Amino acid sequence: IVPTNLFTTLESTELSMLIEAVARPFEIKKVRAALTTRLFAYSIDEIANLATNDEESYSKLLERFHIYKRLWQERDFHTMFQKLLDDFDSLSTLLSLKGGERLVTNYMQLDEIIHSECSRRNLGPEAGLYWYKSYLKEQQTSVEENPVRIESDENAVKILTIHKSK
Repeated sequence: IVPTNLFTTLESTELSMLIEAVARPFEIKKVRAALTTRLFAYSIDEIANLATNDEESYSKLLERFHIYKRLWQERDFHTMFQKLLDDFDSLSTLLSLKGGERLVTNYMQLDEIIHSECSRRNLGPEAGLYWYKSYLKEQQTSVEENPVRIESDENAVKILTIHKSK
């Protein structure tokens, strides 16, 4: 069953966790929470193992969130989000999951909405986080403004017109 409101999906919640980690990369709990989302696909045990047994890799992983914050500040949300997706090969990970095409479609739609508002209002990471959390609460009760998009028109009805000449 496809939800009708984009903002009631798990993707919208996971994106909120990601934005919070990017806006506040010094809050390790926020970063660790974001790493457990489907965008990164780290388990809690993998994160704990990295933190305990491979401090260098763990530090580099945490530093990425500082880099993403700077990228958002210097460029925009969309650029930061696309870089993050590329760095972690998130699209391949998402597409490998059941309903992966739907997940990717939802993330891309959320990316467009967030980027549009943050650009229009000139919002950096902290202000973007505040806006998104407020908007998320507001939109969770509204189906009209942001219905989910279809992920593909592959199964759509195809209409064929045949012309006959005399």
